[in-house]
Amino acid sequence: MSAPRSRAPRRHKLRGWLIGVVVIAALLAVPFVSQVVVATQNDAIAESVENDLVALPLPADTQLVDSYSSAGKLVGNGNGMQYLGVLIIESDLSAAELTSYYADQAHSLGESRTSEYPTTIDVEQGDSTQLHAIGRMSDFLAEASQPHRFVVLMWGSAPSEWHEDWDLRGH
Repeated sequence: MSAPRSRAPRRHKLRGWLIGVVVIAALLAVPFVSQVVVATQNDAIAESVENDLVALPLPADTQLVDSYSSAGKLVGNGNGMQYLGVLIIESDLSAAELTSYYADQAHSLGESRTSEYPTTIDVEQGDSTQLHAIGRMSDFLAEASQPHRFVVLMWGSAPSEWHEDWDLRGH
């Protein structure tokens, strides 16, 4: 009579095969998980640009109507992420007065931010056709087309190239 065969080698093979499948599945999932993580971080960067803009004091006789943020390739061609914070304000001041006011605010904000790019804040008439060239803002801009309304825009920058390369919205 022969001795009964041990099932141990078969279990080791099965365990090794399962470990291999799990490792391969994890490696295949890494790019997708990374993309979601980076996209979430990029949205947070855009929101921080919006929050910086909202935190600035408004000029006298000016009211905040709405605010907005967006991350992605918003204008131009090529690859790269752009981060945008936008305000719609209502004011009796002129576009030139608002531009001057926000240029001063940008200077003081730029001194406190850690970015290699200078902080600039642009002011446009609410019905400016230039604004419609910025992607994903058409619904938001509908509120801006009334008299005495202006759009205030501030662009942010990525903390690293990794944020730009791994977010598909920048391609």
